[in-house]
Formats: sequence, C-alpha cells, structure tokens
Amino acid sequence: MKMGIFKKKELKIGLALGSGAARGLAHIGVLKVLIEEGIPIDYISGSSMGALVGAYFASKGEVTTLEEMVLGIDWRKLARLIDPNLIFMLRGLILVRRLRNCCRLLLGMLNLKI
Repeated sequence: MKMGIFKKKELKIGLALGSGAARGLAHIGVLKVLIEEGIPIDYISGSSMGALVGAYFASKGEVTTLEEMVLGIDWRKLARLIDPNLIFMLRGLILVRRLRNCCRLLLGMLNLKI
C-alpha cells in the first residue's frame, strides 16, 4: 500500500532570455520551436531585448507576428531610437521615451503580473 506522503510534482518550465539585439532574434526562433513542439512555457523572464521578446510572448502567446514585424523593420527608422547626445556612454544608448513608444506599439498597454 502506497502512502501519499511523497506526491509527484508536475514539472514547470521557465525560460530566461538574455540581452542583445541579435540574441533577441534568436529568442524568437527558440520560442517558435518550443511552440511547434508543444512544449509549454510556464514562466518567462528576460533582460533588455529578451525582456521585450518575453513580454510579447507572455502577452500574445505567439511570436510569428513579432518575427514578421522584426524582419520588416526599416533599420534606418530604428536608428532613431539611438540617443544622438550619447557622450562616452554616460547616458543610455536608447532613448527611453522612444523605446517606450515602440513597446506600446508592439505590446499595447499591458498589466503583467510580476
């Protein structure tokens, strides 16, 4: 007779996404494969570009649309996010106001649980 002292816990999967623009593109590919293979992501976190990709995935549950948007980016327009007053990297490379507007365009107004 088995006693129910030690119950088998259901495993959860967490994914941590790193920073960097090129790595962000790789994160999209990884998430696409996980979705295609039916591997559920229970928790997601990220840093910098990884945080943006993670937030998109957490809010939409897919990344195909994000991939299409990224592949269709006019990189000259993207350069507008870079702060022209950058002096010896004393300030952030990306203008927060412009980045916030870009995030709102991609993600809408989200209220994510933390």
